Amino acid sequence: GVCPGGGSGVGGPVMARPGRAPGGGPAAPPPPPPPPPGGAPPRGAPRVVDRYGAVRTVRASGVIALLGGLLIVFAGHPAVAMAGFALMGLGIAVVVPLCFAAAGRSGSNPSLAIAGVATITYTSGLVAPSAIGMLAQATSLMVSFVLVTLLTCGIAGFAGVLRAGDRVKVTRPDAAVPERRP
Repeated sequence: GVCPGGGSGVGGPVMARPGRAPGGGPAAPPPPPPPPPGGAPPRGAPRVVDRYGAVRTVRASGVIALLGGLLIVFAGHPAVAMAGFALMGLGIAVVVPLCFAAAGRSGSNPSLAIAGVATITYTSGLVAPSAIGMLAQATSLMVSFVLVTLLTCGIAGFAGVLRAGDRVKVTRPDAAVPERRP
């Protein structure tokens, strides 16, 4: 779920410039700076997760991100593309915090799982924009956004792995802290 997040910020302003979007129109204002990897989820997310669970929430988030990607790809007007970017961001925003939460509940040594999630998150945040940009340069910006949109399908498809964090409970609150050696 992280790669689509890192890749979706590439080229948004370019998509909205005249001649780039199918409908043309005035140039879009510059986008706000991107949030740090694993940025803050939407305000109502904790209530949604409490009510429906992490797996259902991430699946729904994946569908929202997919709808946003489809709006970006098939936008006939810059405002539609911008709405697509907003939906994609909204869909992806919940995924990373829930991955970290599941990693924190994943066995007797959750620090290893958290480190794994952090490594994937930061690596994809560094690699995805360049990879999407190189693909766009080799083909077109539209092709790169089709790929990002297809990658968002993985969010919903792999949401079930978050269930593993619920199966194994940490028995000691200090299990992640290594024991001191004399």
